[in-house]
Amino acid sequence: IHFIGTHFVALTVGVGHPALFGSTILALSGVISIVNRVVGGGLSDRIGRVKTFVGGAFLAALGLAVLFFHQTPERVWDLYLFAFLFGGGIGAMTGQTTALASDMYRGKNFGTILGFITIGFGIGGAAGAWLGGLVYDLTGSYRVVVAYEFCALILSALLFIAAGRAVRTYRGVSRV
Repeated sequence: IHFIGTHFVALTVGVGHPALFGSTILALSGVISIVNRVVGGGLSDRIGRVKTFVGGAFLAALGLAVLFFHQTPERVWDLYLFAFLFGGGIGAMTGQTTALASDMYRGKNFGTILGFITIGFGIGGAAGAWLGGLVYDLTGSYRVVVAYEFCALILSALLFIAAGRAVRTYRGVSRV
């Protein structure tokens, strides 16, 4: 997902938008993500972590689908739609990983486990931003990376469902 933060402005400039417009859309997506972190946390307490994460992944994937098909600067509305879908989806997903991890790994080793999870996020963020640039350099397009991110979001939702089932099976947690 860090690919978006790193390459989004260049992607929009490549389509023909001014850099300031791309920056504005990226900032809007960030603001929506912040708001939806709070909303997603409350939603998670009501309907469960897995449903909230999967719903967020679905929204973010829809946002990436909109971005994938954005090929002309005349259609600015779809970038606003991207900001709402992607930002809202990522915001809803963000807190759920830590929450589900706390359901799965209770006890004195939770801090260490969460540290390893966070290291994984850091490595993925750095690698995603770098690989996105490499793929662009090799193909001349960001569409391959956007399609990959779409697939990665769907895969993460499926893996989150599996993790949630494991928690329910082994821990008896009701709001997963």
